[in-house]
Amino acid sequence: MKFYVGRSAQQCDVIVNDDSVSRVHLQVEAYSSQAITLQDQNSSYGSFYWHEQQQAWLPFQSIDLSVNSYIMIGNAKLRVMELLIAYQVQRRNQRV
Repeated sequence: MKFYVGRSAQQCDVIVNDDSVSRVHLQVEAYSSQAITLQDQNSSYGSFYWHEQQQAWLPFQSIDLSVNSYIMIGNAKLRVMELLIAYQVQRRNQRV
């Protein structure tokens, strides 16, 4: 499954209502719960992931993470699992 995350309801599948999040901030492509690729879409404030060993937020353009990983887009801190759940709920609501 492949979807987009950002502020724009017209362009994204998962909406993050935060001014620091770009209209189209992130592309998410999930192959399994342990193989999820996230790609920054040239966002204004960047995308970061929590590096447990360094105890720091590190920037990324493209990265493979698991559902248990934490990311920060703009000022919004999220767990990758939250993005997948939000996408599935949104898709389910479209079918009703």
